Amino acid sequence: MSLKEGTTKLHKLNSDLMFESDWFGYCDEAYDLTDDKLIIFENETFGIQSQNWTISKDAFCLYANQFSSDFPKQIFLVLHKPCEYQNGQKVDLEQNVVAISLICNALTIAVYIFVYKKRNIINKCFMCYIACMSLHHLLWLLTRYGNLVKESCTSAGYARYFFASACILWLFVISHKIRVGLLSINKNEHRNLFALYNAIVWGISGMATTVIFLIDHFWGADLSSYKWTPAIGFFQCWFNPNDWSILIYYIGPILILNVVNWFMFVLTATQIFKVHRNVKKWIISNPKSDRNT
Repeated sequence: MSLKEGTTKLHKLNSDLMFESDWFGYCDEAYDLTDDKLIIFENETFGIQSQNWTISKDAFCLYANQFSSDFPKQIFLVLHKPCEYQNGQKVDLEQNVVAISLICNALTIAVYIFVYKKRNIINKCFMCYIACMSLHHLLWLLTRYGNLVKESCTSAGYARYFFASACILWLFVISHKIRVGLLSINKNEHRNLFALYNAIVWGISGMATTVIFLIDHFWGADLSSYKWTPAIGFFQCWFNPNDWSILIYYIGPILILNVVNWFMFVLTATQIFKVHRNVKKWIISNPKSDRNT
């Protein structure tokens, strides 16, 4: 501790300062500091040598879960920052838009089940996509505005990731099926094709959710690695949008699937253009056959 007269003394942190024993707040920020960067003043405020500011005692906690042999040479400081949260009108607008979307999705599924009789694989895949999107939006409402705590928050976050992944994969399957339908001469659909699509989508979504769960389980408590771990339920009921985790585990896979989709779309469009050009050449070279038909 740095005293007013410039000297230092030994100070027992755990007797006078607050340690983080529960989950972080929605807008909290964590700092990995070493002993040469951190200064504790006599009035129990923290200072960081590389920054020209101090932190009051009520504005921070010390993260104690992963104190190792490096302590006190290395310490994690959790700064409580007030959320620049949305105003009430914008919150109401978001909730109303999502609620209307959920109602429309439910009506679409009901019409498909009870009214629409012509069902093919693309229609079934699209209904699965609508169902996943609806569940994702519902969990988005719960994780954002439901004031979920502890295990409920984490479980909702993993469930939301599962249905969000399935939603993107169903779009990929629909795109694939449309491409195959445009290029295929045989229009007969395999009887078990929809079951195969279900196994692929739900299987990949389940594996992806299991992977981020295991990463959080084994490395989630280590604050030094939180920037690359999913950290579902750590700062909030979803990925921390300010770190690399949301890019690695969510936005990154979506971008990869979109790139593959665009690549396959270009190939399909090129193939259709070639077929159209060849047919046009054949018609020009066989005018009599065209008239007879």
